[in-house]
Amino acid sequence: MKRLEQILNVAGEAGCDAVVFTDAINRRYASGYNAADGLLVITKQRSCMFVDFRYNDIQPENKMVSPDELPEIIVTNSPMLEAANELLNSADVKKVAIDTATVTYDLFMRISNVLTAECVATPGLCVPMRSIKSEYELEQIKKAQSITDAAFDYVLGKINPDMTENELAAELEYFIRRKGGGIAFETIAVSGTQSAIPHGTPRDVRLTMNSFITMDFGATWNGYCSDMTRTVVLGKADDEMKKVYNTVLKAQKIGIEAAKAGIAGSVVDIAAREYIASCGYGDYFTHSYGHGVGLEIHEAPNFSRLSTKIIPENAVLTAEPGIYLPKKFGVRIEDLLIIKENGYENITNSRKDLIEL
Repeated sequence: MKRLEQILNVAGEAGCDAVVFTDAINRRYASGYNAADGLLVITKQRSCMFVDFRYNDIQPENKMVSPDELPEIIVTNSPMLEAANELLNSADVKKVAIDTATVTYDLFMRISNVLTAECVATPGLCVPMRSIKSEYELEQIKKAQSITDAAFDYVLGKINPDMTENELAAELEYFIRRKGGGIAFETIAVSGTQSAIPHGTPRDVRLTMNSFITMDFGATWNGYCSDMTRTVVLGKADDEMKKVYNTVLKAQKIGIEAAKAGIAGSVVDIAAREYIASCGYGDYFTHSYGHGVGLEIHEAPNFSRLSTKIIPENAVLTAEPGIYLPKKFGVRIEDLLIIKENGYENITNSRKDLIEL
């Protein structure tokens, strides 16, 4: 089934005969066009992307959607919602689906006031579809991850005691840009006690000797994200550091080995979490085991102890347990998995042994 047809079918389950997307991610997913601003209208008769003059020559991304599904590009000088309303009225649309997970209440009310058709809140309209990656999407994620792996290998030769956390983050991003990738999210490159903060912010301070450096970073390729974390030591690790590192590494392996399609996300999280707890660090694993990755760096599905949702085949998720000891240090190790019917494919190729630089 083609992508736009799938979207209309989901909207039809909510009693709608058309869909309007206002956010850039769903527009890109549904249309193959990457525009920071615009309005995508999908009806059974016609699909159109309304844009302004900045995008009059916009081209679709290769293989994002079928060529025969590409929406018509309409460059308009009038307000886009008014132009969309004319299209919906011409198609005799009575109810239109709005993904309320991607719009504010104020925007939903403005859309409702302009459109003649009834606006129906359909939060997460594309989430089930976006959770299952196509072969094209998997190719883009694998390419993004290959750049991320190469960036890690590159930066291992750059880390030194005179380098600051900001400089380390900049080196990672510089390499990714040089290889043609985009930056998937704000790079984390922290050391010493700052590594005990799961999403610590790089600082203009030198890397801490004889302590951990945590690097959480990712590239994008044609809009699709990768995500990886590696924790290394600048200098030498003491016995406690080695114990924590090996505990996280074993917990990651346990979770990865539990991953497969058809199980609840909680199964994987709990398997890793129970091991960390058995080693005495249960209170210090403070986040979920993993999250979905795609056009967004955090998307469904999830490896969470609270998640009852079934993980589908060809979902892409992170495997990233961590232990964070306040005012001491933190360790996180993160790989990227493609979920298969009877297991997984780990597309992260960077080494995970305890590296002392």
